[in-house]
Amino acid sequence: MRSPARKGSRMMTQAEPVRTAVSTQRCRICSGAVRDLTVPMLSPLVICRVCRHVSWLDQPTPDELREYYTGVYTDGHAQRQLQEQNRSYYRTHLQELRTRVAFEKPALLDFGSSWPTLLEEAQASGHFSRCIGVEWDAESRRYGREIGLVMVSADELDTVLDRSVHIARFSHVLEHTIDPCRTLAEVVAKMAPGGIVYITQPSFPALRLDCKLERLQDAVYPEHLHYFTPGSVARMLARCGLALEEFAAHGRESDLAREYNGQIATAFVERKWRHLKELSPRHFNPLGLFPTFLGDNSHCYARVR
Repeated sequence: MRSPARKGSRMMTQAEPVRTAVSTQRCRICSGAVRDLTVPMLSPLVICRVCRHVSWLDQPTPDELREYYTGVYTDGHAQRQLQEQNRSYYRTHLQELRTRVAFEKPALLDFGSSWPTLLEEAQASGHFSRCIGVEWDAESRRYGREIGLVMVSADELDTVLDRSVHIARFSHVLEHTIDPCRTLAEVVAKMAPGGIVYITQPSFPALRLDCKLERLQDAVYPEHLHYFTPGSVARMLARCGLALEEFAAHGRESDLAREYNGQIATAFVERKWRHLKELSPRHFNPLGLFPTFLGDNSHCYARVR
């Protein structure tokens, strides 16, 4: 359930009515009030007044989404080849994850593991007590089991013991789910206190409620259902019993500064999200930090309380 960054759109047909500026829906992350966000050539989107999270007004059903990921996604996105290309990066990334926890041989869970190259590298390192992949694609699960990994579908997560996981990884996956908070909470229930959650996904700044966008990056339906801001990430983590430790955005910072020129609610961020300033790792481009948070992707660590 992992996607490379790519562009696309969900087209609006002429039969769809023009919507008013206010929606009766609530934000799926923080339950705040939302209003419509108009982007040319895209079906209706809504933006939260509280956490500035953006999502499609209409979402697929769980059955529709399951059918898409079990029958279309993996082959169409050449996931095996993409994962194999990342082996070298995964070795370094796994070392970084281990430094974040005090457990000598932590158990690692990769949610939306896709073809389990990362878990294969984790297992080969000998530094992890257990390597668990959660993935819809049956062929990926079959291969993982053949090489000794624990591979389950999202429907089988209850087979993982509570408090048995020390590191959980969500790489470009939560934005693919209908209910990200529920998905994250189900994994956190499997984690030991002091464990770490790593999240990376497409990142979005806090937009003005009256912003005028020419396009919305990563608007690919039904793959990307949610567009997280630093504020909506923080709200989601708090709801799931996690303490945010680090957040930054990165990638094409200067390009996005030009693209979002005048559209970011900087005063709102400085007033409402001051706590995020202290959680900005200094080795990132300043544009990717408080208060602009500009970048293609997010970098986030949170701790299980």
